[in-house]
Amino acid sequence: MSTITPKSLTIAGSAADFAATAVAGDEISYSGGDLLIEFRNGHTGSITVNVAPTKTTGVVTGAGPVTIPTRSLALPAGSDGAFLLKSDQIGAYVNANNRIPITYTGGNVAMLVRAIRL
Repeated sequence: MSTITPKSLTIAGSAADFAATAVAGDEISYSGGDLLIEFRNGHTGSITVNVAPTKTTGVVTGAGPVTIPTRSLALPAGSDGAFLLKSDQIGAYVNANNRIPITYTGGNVAMLVRAIRL
């Protein structure tokens, strides 16, 4: 499992390289703000990316307790995809280490990930 630090972009431009994913999954460090997590599937088959909540229940005003869903993204071979985690929703996905755990159905060097703090 790798820990990925999100890149903060500058107005002058910034390099935002992809990193290879780990078979056991990865964790994205979180230090506030909105977060864009991007994936590039270089495999010859589909891979599903999951961001499971660390809190399974939340409260919605006027509705009461609700189940927090796992965010899943099925990426066909050769495809790119992304999750946008807004700062007002991300708390349900951050673990005790201030990281967002991500799992893959087939992560390795052909499955790439990068995180950008917005």
